[in-house]
Amino acid sequence: NIGIAVVVAGTVNYTVQHTYDSPTPGFTTWWNDATLASKTTSGETNINFPITGLQLVVNSGTGTATMTVVQAGIA
Repeated sequence: NIGIAVVVAGTVNYTVQHTYDSPTPGFTTWWNDATLASKTTSGETNINFPITGLQLVVNSGTGTATMTVVQAGIA
């Protein structure tokens, strides 16, 4: 179980993605998070199933999008 938060500064469109594959450039299937896909404001979500990778994709805009990930049981 992990909690995910993205904080936006400026004008940014972003998507959080996860994978079940071993992340390898060009050979990984990425799945968009339903809550944090094509977002333009700060947001949060959680993932309650096993994944092997997580990434933040900036689709367009200027400014920054900063992702924080916290695993359950770790403070």
